[in-house]
Amino acid sequence: MKSELPEKEFRRFIIQLLKEAPGKGENQFKDIETTIQDMDEVSRETDIIKKRQSQLLEMKDTFREMQNTLENSNNRIKQVEERNSELEEKLLN
Repeated sequence: MKSELPEKEFRRFIIQLLKEAPGKGENQFKDIETTIQDMDEVSRETDIIKKRQSQLLEMKDTFREMQNTLENSNNRIKQVEERNSELEEKLLN
């Protein structure tokens, strides 16, 4: 069983599709444009996050260097205090 549209209805159907096509195309274009804008925004945000991450890593390295310097200074102070104690003992004895 074959269902066919009469030629007149077929032509009306085709004309209707042709009339609707530009509107659908415009909507699709707007959707694509919006998607591209969203992707650009995500890309900008990703760049900002990467920059901040890099800055945080630099700060972490700086704090680690400061911590090492403080630890070395503390160790040196302890050595000097121990040496002073030794010298005081020798002077008192």
